Amino acid sequence: MKQKYHIWKNDNQQQLHIDEYAVTSADAGRQKTPGLQSEDFSLLCQQSYATDDVADAILKGKDSLILLLRNTHFFPNGLYMDKIADQVIAMYALQGEQHDDLVVDDKEVLSGMLAKPLESTDDNAAVVMQPTKKEKDPLQLVEEEKQ
Repeated sequence: MKQKYHIWKNDNQQQLHIDEYAVTSADAGRQKTPGLQSEDFSLLCQQSYATDDVADAILKGKDSLILLLRNTHFFPNGLYMDKIADQVIAMYALQGEQHDDLVVDDKEVLSGMLAKPLESTDDNAAVVMQPTKKEKDPLQLVEEEKQ
């Protein structure tokens, strides 16, 4: 699914607004992300946060900011939330009103994750078990016992 997060630091209202959109039509879903138009997206959720609360959370760290931004109605996955938090931090580092769109595509993210090999820095971290031989079908075992 293709999603867009419109992030707006509104100085006049002293608020941060985040609007979550997604492509809901099958035709637009087949388009490449750069070719999508605003009208291809449907609004899913709108969230507003007080600027003071956002600034306090940023001072405490990215994890605190993520805890502030996430709620029952707005809960992007970890990768997207990390990007949203980075964008919010960058906006609050600058003076004045800021807005930006973060457009993401689950297909691109998942294909990128699948293309990366499993890496581990700890020799004892994980062992991937590979079957040593093909398991026999239980019905085949019953037939062999009858013979």
